[in-house]
Amino acid sequence: MEAEHSDRGEVVDTLRDLARGAVHRSRHGLVVDGEDYTAVFEDVLRREGYAPARLNALTVPRGVRFPAFVLREGSAFFGHVFREKFTDSEDRLLFGSVVRDWRGDWEVLLTRRSTEVVWVNLGEGSPFDDERPSGGR
Repeated sequence: MEAEHSDRGEVVDTLRDLARGAVHRSRHGLVVDGEDYTAVFEDVLRREGYAPARLNALTVPRGVRFPAFVLREGSAFFGHVFREKFTDSEDRLLFGSVVRDWRGDWEVLLTRRSTEVVWVNLGEGSPFDDERPSGGR
């Protein structure tokens, strides 16, 4: 979302499309024409089935990922909450953003130890290959 969306209604519509996945989900700026729309996006997320939570409060099955956003300093980072498998008996719950850093790792990575809030939609889970959570080979 860029600054050309100066009309508030248009910005809210774009935020709704972002929450629904109707536009490419990545990292999106929530400050438009000097106005921070983070609180507006939180309201949109609530209406679209997302809820704020800390990872240590979530129960997520293996092999299923859930769409989620982390809101930081005027930006929304889209990613997923899922269990990363290490062995058949070991895994960890995390949020990994679809945006990657220069090494190809998740730019935003949160684990159960994080106190940061994740906006997650537990009603929209989708199966994925827990052997390759980043889609690599």
